[in-house]
Amino acid sequence: MENLVDKKNDKNKYVDDFTEIVSIIEKAKNKIYKIVNSGLIDMYWEIGEYINHKVAENRWGENTIIEFSIFVQTRFQNIKGFSPQNIWRMRQFFETYRDNPKLSPLVREITWSNNLLIMAGAKTDEDRKDDTVVEYALSHTLTPTLISEYTLKLPDKKLLQEKLAEITDFSDMKDE
Repeated sequence: MENLVDKKNDKNKYVDDFTEIVSIIEKAKNKIYKIVNSGLIDMYWEIGEYINHKVAENRWGENTIIEFSIFVQTRFQNIKGFSPQNIWRMRQFFETYRDNPKLSPLVREITWSNNLLIMAGAKTDEDRKDDTVVEYALSHTLTPTLISEYTLKLPDKKLLQEKLAEITDFSDMKDE
């Protein structure tokens, strides 16, 4: 009986060390996730910029985007995110933020899904370029559902901010 207690105590003496190591692993995973996300968003930005120029020159249209989608998916068998619709979204992403020096670097820190929700939820170009949603998404851990609620369901900005404050119980939102 005494041996079992000793063995249990031996295992417990490492819990703090193990917990600290797990914390290091989690920090590294988060850092890697941010780097990968940033690279993915940069790639979408560059593709959107390239396509925007080709469309502006009247050299690319809907059929070319479909051909490009098929080409990429044939070249990279397991790649996702290159449907014709998503390729057009890459262009929209670039067009939306290219002339906004404050937001263009910030939107690169948000996941693609959250960027799509922000772009889809905005009713006008001015709403898409409103930095309140982007800055809030960066300063808090938001789920796509919460961002969707913020951008889609409540039409008035003041009401949006009040609703978000109720849902998240955060009190540091901007009043504009």
